[in-house]
Amino acid sequence: MFFTKLSRALAGLLLAGLLVAACADAGEVTVTGTVSEGVEPGCLLLGGYLLVGGDRSKLQPGARVAVTGRVDRNLLSTCQQGEPLVVASIEAAP
Repeated sequence: MFFTKLSRALAGLLLAGLLVAACADAGEVTVTGTVSEGVEPGCLLLGGYLLVGGDRSKLQPGARVAVTGRVDRNLLSTCQQGEPLVVASIEAAP
């Protein structure tokens, strides 16, 4: 009986921890690749991320770049694809 209650308590704590981790925004990330157009006009993607902000003259479809930014899962968008990445810096990539 004691072990059953302990197991349930530990399972509840584990579940709570997983939920908190899933809701947390990621820290700074850097993604390198080729910018592509999204399905909606004006939407740009890079490696599964939706690029939000940044210098659009450097973020053109087909450009090979390294983008650093932070993931913002709470950001609303009409782009319908990609995890929002708020761009902090852009560098040309080989």
